[in-house]
Amino acid sequence: MPLWQEAFSAAPTPAAPSTALPSAPAATAPAGATAPAAATATPAAPAVSATPAPPVTSAPPAAPQAPAVPEGTGVPAGMRTFAGLRVPPGHGASVSLTFDDGPAPAYTTKVLALLASHRVTAVFCLVGTQVAAHPQLVRAEHAAGHLLCDHSRDHDLTMTTKGAAYVTAEVDDGIAAVRRAAPGVPVPYYRQPGGEWTPEVLSAASAAGLRPLRWSVDPRDWSRPGERAIASRVLEQLRPGGVVLMHDGGGDRSETVAVLTWLLDALPQAGWHFTLPAA
Repeated sequence: MPLWQEAFSAAPTPAAPSTALPSAPAATAPAGATAPAAATATPAAPAVSATPAPPVTSAPPAAPQAPAVPEGTGVPAGMRTFAGLRVPPGHGASVSLTFDDGPAPAYTTKVLALLASHRVTAVFCLVGTQVAAHPQLVRAEHAAGHLLCDHSRDHDLTMTTKGAAYVTAEVDDGIAAVRRAAPGVPVPYYRQPGGEWTPEVLSAASAAGLRPLRWSVDPRDWSRPGERAIASRVLEQLRPGGVVLMHDGGGDRSETVAVLTWLLDALPQAGWHFTLPAA
């Protein structure tokens, strides 16, 4: 029986001990014995006690805790970071993803893995010095079905101030590095660092057989403004046929990787689909 029931169950109440003196020794009762009641009396039945109610508390019982989500999945953090962001309906419209300043082992590999898991192809705009350092990543990008783009030799944002010959060398040396890393792989595009499309830049790209690759969505992820800020800027600028500029090289791109993880799910759910830029 539970302890709280034992405490509230009454045992039979013994009769009061006799105070009368015995009349003869033979009639003396043993010490401590109770005097018998009338011969015909029935012993009293034990009192029945009601089962006590559980103690009443003022606070309701606590709700069960949700199981913890294992660390490393990114799901809880992602939901908190992007909660409340409104994705504009795509109605079947397309959007293109482009990544600049790589290849960089720390982040290009993560971007490639994310794109592969969603079966999305993109354009990688490659800096010649990075290509020379990591040619295997250029080949991996091509093998995964992505397009390659020349992004100059050194990513010199001041190149347009240094004359036409310097601009031409930046364009030509960049494409040469890509072709050495991935012989025979087509490279259809050139993207100017900083987007300063001067006549000299356009002329050099055309002479190299490259088409200018511009962008229409620039979240400025290179400045690392925070994951939510990057995602918000993408959504604000998004239009059908848009070309999104992001970065897989040139610094810490962990925020870009986190936003890409979210976009690859959020945009298709809102009716967008990913495609390569129009020719």
